[in-house]
Amino acid sequence: MEILFILNQSAVKKEIDNLINKRSNLLTLIIVIGGGNIGLFFNLTSVLRLSLFFTGIILFVFFLKGLLNVEEKINLLIKELKE
Repeated sequence: MEILFILNQSAVKKEIDNLINKRSNLLTLIIVIGGGNIGLFFNLTSVLRLSLFFTGIILFVFFLKGLLNVEEKINLLIKELKE
């Protein structure tokens, strides 16, 4: 029974590590997309740039929602690990 508990803890720790890596990647995406959107915002001279700006906003919101979901999963797994 003790071995099963240790294996379960190990699996939860590995899952937390994977989610932290995913969070890091999502944060990088959000920073890059946000920076690109700021650059496009100051140069909105064509329809293409305007459409790319709004696409960037949609992607920014999409990845931000993903980041919040990952944060929630990490918190749940940490609570599970403490119990």
